[in-house]
This record gives sequence, structure tokens and C-alpha cells, in this order.
Amino acid sequence: MSIKNIYIHIPFCANLCDYCDFFKLRSKIINHNIFIENIIKELLMYKQKINYNLESIYIGGGTPLSIGAKNIEKLLSYFTNNYNLLNTEITIEINPVGNDEIINFLKFSKINRISTGIQSFNPKLLETLGRKIIPDNKFLLKLSKIKKNINYDLIFFIPGQNIKMINNDITKILKYNPKHLSYYSLTLKNNLFSKHIENKYTSENHDNMFKHIINYLNNNNYKQYEISSFSQKEKYNSIHNSNYWSGNNYLGIGPGAWGTLNNIRYSNYKNLKKYYSKIKLKKTPISFSEKITFKKKHNEYVFLNLRKNKGLNLIEFKNIFGYNLIDKNRNLILKYKKYFLITNKYINLNILGMLKYNTIVSEFFI
Repeated sequence: MSIKNIYIHIPFCANLCDYCDFFKLRSKIINHNIFIENIIKELLMYKQKINYNLESIYIGGGTPLSIGAKNIEKLLSYFTNNYNLLNTEITIEINPVGNDEIINFLKFSKINRISTGIQSFNPKLLETLGRKIIPDNKFLLKLSKIKKNINYDLIFFIPGQNIKMINNDITKILKYNPKHLSYYSLTLKNNLFSKHIENKYTSENHDNMFKHIINYLNNNNYKQYEISSFSQKEKYNSIHNSNYWSGNNYLGIGPGAWGTLNNIRYSNYKNLKKYYSKIKLKKTPISFSEKITFKKKHNEYVFLNLRKNKGLNLIEFKNIFGYNLIDKNRNLILKYKKYFLITNKYINLNILGMLKYNTIVSEFFI
């Protein structure tokens, strides 16, 4: 096995947003130098398995820069000193606020893809999300002048949101001319946040919002290549996320990180003390692992690949799972024929199919 894609989870945030379901901690109470030293120690445990020519490194969170640019630079130096990063996509997640120090770091560092969590420009919608960070126009203008692949994250189907608000968000975003946009539908999960807002949930039609977003972005030269992902050109598509959607291996590093290696899915301890103690013992800080069974692999392959506009590769599917997906599911294909585009090599969902994605895809599960 040769690892080509790495996710590094830095769970610290100055403020904890209600809607965020990732493992996170307040950054002020942590020694950041010790934290990054432990991250590098964990990376060293996998050194013999990591390909010298990495495809992608994704530094997510949390808010990675909450531990300071110097610590992120220390992490990047580790990779620079040990691997060939000439063709490596290196992403970092940031907040839409900051100072000139952050701008200069992003401009001159090895990072070549910057993912910025806008969510919305509307203060009331941000309040609904429990998000205290208001996008700073001056910061975003400076960010837009950095000649790197910049992505903005937006959310729709927020309680109280309507088409006019979506138009306003997209209009503002387009002024910064980002190479890439991610537009996610808000998903309510079983936590305090969802219980707090479920009775306020908008009556605005989700499907109309989604179709409107796709058409609006398409008319402004952003091509959808995955249900939630849009880019100006194919070369700006996320390499790291595309690896996820193809169901490939990736290494998860850091507390709370998930990874998949050789048909084993695992997650690291979410408790920082336990994470540190395992690292100190020179043991991988894995708290959970499971074998990905044939059934799980099959269903996840279908689930993930049909998210992509390119669709599911029928030849590859047959080579992996031993049967022709179309032949075995003729009745389903006929049932949902108006939602599919089918060629000799691919099956993919059209825009109507994407609106019924969960319903359709689940019927192909075994």
C-alpha cells in the first residue's frame, strides 16, 4: 500500500459554531507547539507507507490557523523536507476574517488551495447557524488577489433563508472571482442545534433552491462536477475531495481524524490526553476501526460515485464487484429512467436525479 492522500485534523477554534458536527475544541487552552509536534510524530509512524510523490494534503478542522501560522509552517516544512510536493494539492481551511500576517502567510507558503468558510453573508442566517464570524470584505478582497485556487463554502436551506438571500450571497461571492465554490445543503442532525431550530425550518422549497443555485452558477461559468461542488475549470476541481468520492485510501492524522487504509476504516481518539498518550508510547492513536465489508464497499461506491457529475464507471464497477450494474437493476433503471444519463461506460444522475439523490441511490444498495 502506498498512501498518496493525507487529511490532517486540527480541531481548534476561537468560537464553536452550533451547526458544525466535526470534533472541535477551544484553541486558547492548548499548547499549540506541543500539538503540532505530536501531529508530526504521528506522521512519522506512517512514513514508510506514504508515497514520496503525494497527490494531496488537506489541513482541516476546526480552524487550522488558530494554532498560528508558524505552527502550520512547521508542519509544511516536515512535508517539504521528506516528500516531493511539486504536483501536490495542499489545502487549508480558513475563516473569512484575518490580518495581513495571515494574508502574507497564505500568499508565500506552499499552500496552493485555500478553502474559506463563508456559509452566508446574511447576519441573521449566521446567527441561526450559531456562527459568530461575519465575513470581512477587506480581508476577502486581499485574499482574492492571491493567485491560488481559492474555494468558498456556502450553505443553503438555512431556516429563514429564501431565494433572494441566496442571490445576494452568490452575487457577493462572484465579486471575489473564486476558482471554486462548494454549496452545501444544511443537514439537521440529532444534536442540540437541530432541536433548537427544527421548528423554525424554512418552508422554502429545497429543490427550487438547489436548481436555482445550479443554474445561477452555471450561467456565471461555474461547472458543477459533484453535487455540492462547482469550479471555473476542471483543473480547479478538488483533487483531495475527488479522491474521497472515488472511495480511495487516505490517511487521517490528528485527534478526531478519520482515515481509510486497505479496506479498514478508522478514527483517532477525540480526547486530546488519550491522543497524546498513545503518541508518547509510539502507538497509532486509533480509537475505532472496522473492516469495510463487500456490502459496505459496494454501497459506498454507489453512494459516492453517483454524487459526481461524471457518474459511476460501469466497467470499473464490474471489475470490482463482479456484475453489470445496469443488467442487474433493469427494473430500477426503468423506474427512474428520466433521472439518469447512461452511456456504455458511465451512469450518472441529471439535475432531476440529483434532487432525488438519496432516494434513488439507496435503492441500488445491497
